[in-house]
Amino acid sequence: MNDLSVRGVYRRYVVEPRIAFFGTADPAIVGDLTNMSIAKDILWTGTGWVRSPLELLARKVVGPATWYQNVCENVKGTVCYVQTWTHIDVRILLNLDAGIDAAMQANIENTWKNGIEGTWNSPVPSVGASPRAWKCARQGEAPCRVSFKVHWVGNNPHHYVNVHTGSGREDEYTWYTMTLGSTAAHEFGHMLGLPDEYIEEAVCPGRAPVGTGTIMANDSTYIPQRLVQWVSDEIGSDLQ
Repeated sequence: MNDLSVRGVYRRYVVEPRIAFFGTADPAIVGDLTNMSIAKDILWTGTGWVRSPLELLARKVVGPATWYQNVCENVKGTVCYVQTWTHIDVRILLNLDAGIDAAMQANIENTWKNGIEGTWNSPVPSVGASPRAWKCARQGEAPCRVSFKVHWVGNNPHHYVNVHTGSGREDEYTWYTMTLGSTAAHEFGHMLGLPDEYIEEAVCPGRAPVGTGTIMANDSTYIPQRLVQWVSDEIGSDLQ
């Protein structure tokens, strides 16, 4: 179960659209955030009848769309995912080489899932800090963790990845059976629309920023605010 704020969803997807439509913030017309009949946030263990309609309100499909590497239009990838409040779901279909058997598939899927979710759900938020989840909240709303989940699927994927035996140069669409979990976490960043942050003058001269030490620079566990700010921006919240 993922974090969900009743007040936050109500504000973002009920009150704010009504303010924009009616051109007034009069609580008698658009809704009163200070006097809700449901005054308690639903958190990690919360269920109840109200959760399903709130999740439907908060659910947004992003993409598929093409992202570009700032100054280099020849460097691009595909961004696609589902955001439900502060939770991100990504469906990935692996196109496996013929030599990859079921046991090897299970092993690499486990390695990559642990690498991706372990890094993005508990990143190092600043240099020298201890790993912790980013959270989103506005005053009066429960802090909700920014979380990510990978789904290996056989149909209707957000992304396709070709998987070859051995090792080689990875990108968003091409991985190898020897690909590390940390590398998978970096490539996962591309699926979220994030460009590379390492120097590669032959391919993308003038790329910036570079040498940042982030997950998009050297496959580290360092994920600063700017790399997850888009989650908070979508729900009109504050990143913590």
